[in-house]
Amino acid sequence: MIYTTGCWMCGAPADSREHRYKKSESKRLFPIRKNKYKPYVADELPLCISFDSGKVYSIKGPEANTEKYPRLICKLCNNEKTQRMDIAYDKLSTWCWENPEVTSINLNKMWGSDYQSELSYFYGYCIKILGCEILSSQCSLPADFPNPLNFKLENSNLILSICKSPTMAVIHPNFTKEMNYKIIGKKALLTSLERTSLEELGVKKILNLIWHRQIGNYQINFWFNIEPEPLLGAPLNGAKEIYDVPDLQIDCFDMDYVSNALIFGTTHNKWLAESSKEGHPYNQYKLGLRYATGNGVKQNISKAIRLYKSAADKDNVMAQTDLGLIYFNGIGVEKDAHKAIELWDLAANEGYAPAQNNLGYLFEQGLGVSKDYNMAIRLYEQAATKGYSTAQYNLGNMYFNGIGVEKDVHKAIQLWELAANEGHVMAQNNLGCLYASGSEVEKDDQIATKWWNLAADQGHISAQKNLQHMIESR
Repeated sequence: MIYTTGCWMCGAPADSREHRYKKSESKRLFPIRKNKYKPYVADELPLCISFDSGKVYSIKGPEANTEKYPRLICKLCNNEKTQRMDIAYDKLSTWCWENPEVTSINLNKMWGSDYQSELSYFYGYCIKILGCEILSSQCSLPADFPNPLNFKLENSNLILSICKSPTMAVIHPNFTKEMNYKIIGKKALLTSLERTSLEELGVKKILNLIWHRQIGNYQINFWFNIEPEPLLGAPLNGAKEIYDVPDLQIDCFDMDYVSNALIFGTTHNKWLAESSKEGHPYNQYKLGLRYATGNGVKQNISKAIRLYKSAADKDNVMAQTDLGLIYFNGIGVEKDAHKAIELWDLAANEGYAPAQNNLGYLFEQGLGVSKDYNMAIRLYEQAATKGYSTAQYNLGNMYFNGIGVEKDVHKAIQLWELAANEGHVMAQNNLGCLYASGSEVEKDDQIATKWWNLAADQGHISAQKNLQHMIESR
C-alpha cells in the first residue's frame, strides 16, 4: 500500500509519475533508437542497478514504465514547479559522466557563479526523488521531511554528500571497475522505523535514513536525520567552491557494511554473521574469508570451510575458488586436487578470472591433470583479458620462455608491464632484471631501477638485493 492522498508536495490530485532515474541519464546509456515503437538498444553493456541484496537488472529504456514511480505527484509539481531543480541535477549528472576520473568538483564551473542557488535547486530535485522512493517503499513521509517547493538549505535535516562509487565487480565475475561509468543505480533505503497505527495497513513511519544513488563513477549519499559519515564525503553545502570527492576503493558490499553500521549501530562482523545466517552467499563468503585469515576474528579454518561450502553451493564463484585452494593445499582438510579442480572449473565457467588462472597453472605444470600448454594458454588469456595481473604474469612467462608458443619477448614485456602496473611484484622484478641485464632488450638501468624500486617497496627480497647491488656497483 502507498500511503498518500494526492501529490505529496502540494496536495493536488497525483496524476504524474516521476522517473526513478533521470530520463536524460537513461538516454546516455541508450543512444540508439530504431523507431518509436521499439525499445532502446544499447551499444555495449549499460546497466541500471537496483542493488538490493545484490539484484541486478538491465533497464529496457528511458520510456519503460518499470523505470517510473507510481503516481505520487501532480503534473504541475513534476514539471513547471521543479524544472529548475531538474536542470540543476542534470548539470551535476552531466559533469559526472564527462569527468569520470577526477576527485574534486568545481561548483563554480559546473553551476556558475550563483552556485549556491543552484545547489538549493539540486537539493530540491534530490528531495523530490527521495520522497517518491520513500512513499513507493510503503512508508509514510516523516512530519519533518522537507518539501522541495519551499526548501531552504540552511539548517536542513537532509544532507547530501558525494564520493566515488564503490566497484560493482564483486556481484558478477564479468564486472570490472572500469564498467562503473556505464552504470546508473540506487540502493534500498536503510531506515530506522517507528511503530504507528498505520502499520496495520502495511505502512511504516521513517525516523531517519541513509540512501545511495550512483551516477557512473560517483555516488550521491542521502543522510536524513542522521550525521553523515565523513569518509563518504563532506556535507555538500556550498561552503567551498571546490568540493573534494573521496575515493574509498571499496566494493558495493563493503559500502553496505558501513551504511548498516551507521543506521543500526552494529559492527561489520555482527552484521556479517546475521546476514550469513540468512543465507546470503556473498556475506557467507566474506565472513568465511575473515575466519580463514583471522581478519577481525580469531582464525578458525573449520568455520571458514563451512561458510565457504555454503556460499559455494549457492554458486558464489569467490567461495568456490577459495575453497578450491583449501582443498588443493590441504589446509584443515585432506588434500584433494580433484575436488579443487571441480570447484575451480565451476567458477572458471562463470568467467571468474582467478579460477581460470588457477586451472591454467595446473595445466601448465601438469598438477592433478595431464600437462596441456594449449589449455593453459587459453585459460591464462581468458583471465588476462579481464585484467587479472597474475594471469598476465604467467602468460608473459610462457611467451618469454617459448612454452607452448613461439618465443616472443615483446609480447612477454607487454604482459608483464600490464601486471606490473597493477602492482604484481614478480612482474616488476622480472622487468627490472630484464632491463638490467640487457640480454633480450636494450640495457636500461633507469627503467630497471624503477621496477626494482616498486618491487622492493612491496618487500620483494630479490628486488631489494638487486637494487642494492646496482647501487654499490656504480
